[in-house]
Amino acid sequence: MSLTITKDHPGGNIELCGVKGDCYTLRTERRDSTQWWFYFNFRARAAQECRVRFVFEDGEVISRFGVCMSRNNLDWYYDTAHTWVDHRSFTYTFRAGESVYFAFAPGYRTENFERFWAALPTGRFQKRHLGQSEKGRDLFVYTIGSGERQLIFTARCHACESTASYVLEGIMEYVSDCAAACQAVSCHFFPFMDIDGVEEGDQGKGRSPHDHNRDFTEQPLYRSVRALYAYSADKSYLAGFDLHSPWRWGGGNDTVFFALPPQPHASRLEAFTAALEAATAGDSIRYHARNNVAFGTSWNTTIRGLSKDFFLQKGARLAGTVEIPYFGDTDTPYTPDTLRQFGRQFIKSLLSVLT
Repeated sequence: MSLTITKDHPGGNIELCGVKGDCYTLRTERRDSTQWWFYFNFRARAAQECRVRFVFEDGEVISRFGVCMSRNNLDWYYDTAHTWVDHRSFTYTFRAGESVYFAFAPGYRTENFERFWAALPTGRFQKRHLGQSEKGRDLFVYTIGSGERQLIFTARCHACESTASYVLEGIMEYVSDCAAACQAVSCHFFPFMDIDGVEEGDQGKGRSPHDHNRDFTEQPLYRSVRALYAYSADKSYLAGFDLHSPWRWGGGNDTVFFALPPQPHASRLEAFTAALEAATAGDSIRYHARNNVAFGTSWNTTIRGLSKDFFLQKGARLAGTVEIPYFGDTDTPYTPDTLRQFGRQFIKSLLSVLT
């Protein structure tokens, strides 16, 4: 059998541990993360027709929908019937000469965003260069609107949390199409807080000495956070939300939820979350306020150094971390389209309580 496995593409992450017959044993790469995490993205090329089983030796990383697949590392889909084995393995039958990308969940990197950006109507957003990352990648903020009330949205503080980026697209689409919103508020978007990790395929969660979502301190370690601080120096924000994805699956990780700030800030979100719950009642991705994680419970026990702490310090009346699952709690996995729709409902509901 002649099968080549590579990770030398944007977002690539895999370790090939061994080959025995038609079984390839793999492991996710931690790199500088201090804990095991589940993100992977690799490319397999077959010289001849073959059926292969891929087995992960270090943990359960295959969702109940099977592995996520792509032909171009941009557009992703599931083929559950032909790939599902169990949570540690999947199978695939290659045609001779076929090349396929396999990943934990639908990927999203800067090329996805540039394609999205190119499709937006010109002239509505402004794009401002804020410097470069540690590895020389350009950092940008995207702004729209002329209102005095300022809103800020960030994403990818943890590099692997891709579903958040599709939601951010939906938010940006809505404000681009809504002239009234652009007159009432000004929105500021930071789509890649850990742009190096996104492009290089890092987990991003639990980096040593700390990750980007523990860097909102008096002396930030990362250039992107320092750039956000400098950009925000003369601004105050009415609302700020950082978009994330939670643990891989199971329990509360299968539903959208907010990691709430301490009181009284949490109570100020209630009108917004009620509006969001009503707006998504008939959608593929539904939100229920009962799924929120209150401050002081579960893992939500600190605010120091987090993005929402920064938002609150900048005067935000409404602030929080939004967790968007990778797969969801229904028989149909989340898709880029349903995630974008949730993003549109998110900003529509937020604006309804602000304007």
